[in-house]
This record gives sequence, structure tokens and C-alpha cells, in this order.
Amino acid sequence: MSTTTRITIDDEGDTLIILKLRSDDSNPDVTDIIATADESTIETTTETTATSNVTTDDAVQSEDRPHTEEHFLCSKKHLSFASRRASKMFLSNFKEASKEEDGLHHWTFEALFQPTAFEIVLNFIHGKTRDVL
Repeated sequence: MSTTTRITIDDEGDTLIILKLRSDDSNPDVTDIIATADESTIETTTETTATSNVTTDDAVQSEDRPHTEEHFLCSKKHLSFASRRASKMFLSNFKEASKEEDGLHHWTFEALFQPTAFEIVLNFIHGKTRDVL
């Protein structure tokens, strides 16, 4: 089951940032993921095959979990001013440089970021510091 939440950062935005998420039950904090990875590495430093098995099992389990997405309507201009990577991407032949059927540029991020922090950063980029709680 997939659910989508749309958050408007810029009412006149021309870019839809798609942030993939896990469901609340299975979306650990990034620090938890890093701590778990460090622990498994420490415990299995002498057994490299055990480490690879843990990684494979985690990949299989992650496919079974439901994915959700948050969509952020943003301004390509603000993103380009804030990030050289975004600027070069939008000026090149990457798929994000072309508008989709809905008339927006789509930029997809994997489930690497905490959604609240991601929204705060986007609000700062767009000069909406009053919207930051």
C-alpha cells in the first residue's frame, strides 16, 4: 500500500520533490540505522560472510514493507540557487530537467532523510523561515 502526502513549499512551484519514506512503524531514525550498521560491523569483523547475509536479509525485509511518499512543491529557481548540484542537474540532460505530464519537474529522493528535517531545509531555501517551528 502506498500513500502520498503533498506539502506546498512554494504556491507557484514548478518542481515536485518526491521523498520516499517507510511507514511510521518501520521508519527508524537515521542515527538508529547507523548505530545498527556499526554494531553489526563490529560483531562480525572476523566473519565477512555474516555481514553480507545481514545485508541481504535486510534488503528482502525492506521490499516487504509498505512505502509512502511525501511530495514537496518547490521552486526550481530557489533549489538551483541553494545547490550547485540542482543547478547543473536542471541545466543538463538528466530526466529531472524535463517536465513530466503534470507540467512539473520531478526530483526523487530515496528514504535517506527525515521528512521533518527535509521540510525545514526546503522552507529555509525558499525564505520561509516563519514556517519553521
